[in-house]
Amino acid sequence: RLLNGVRAEGVAILYATANMDEAERCDRVGLLNTGRLERQGTPLELTRHADAQLVGVSGPTARRRRDALLAWPMVQLAFPVGWQLRVWLDAGCSLAEFRTRLRALDDELTLQPLQPTLQDTALRELAMAEHIDENG
Repeated sequence: RLLNGVRAEGVAILYATANMDEAERCDRVGLLNTGRLERQGTPLELTRHADAQLVGVSGPTARRRRDALLAWPMVQLAFPVGWQLRVWLDAGCSLAEFRTRLRALDDELTLQPLQPTLQDTALRELAMAEHIDENG
């Protein structure tokens, strides 16, 4: 409340946090990785990805199927969140095709398109940067 009051007076605030829920309340956000600014913009701008789409994969065996999903060519990344997997797919991937493949893998798995949060985006940015560093 104190920060919101100061901000309402027109004072700029530089706020550092690893808590993405807090960062989503800011006007502009910069994502850092090893001290380098990777991306910056409004929270909404940062959660838009032209090269990927996010889906949730749920079911009793979802987390155990992570390695199998990562082997599929349309899957960029997969993160466990609770009992669900958050799966980043190539932007051009057909959700119907992915759902069909998912059911063939395990008919108890379900698919839900998701709107990425800033937390999802930050995890993706870190993983992609790490992947680039490992593979040159």
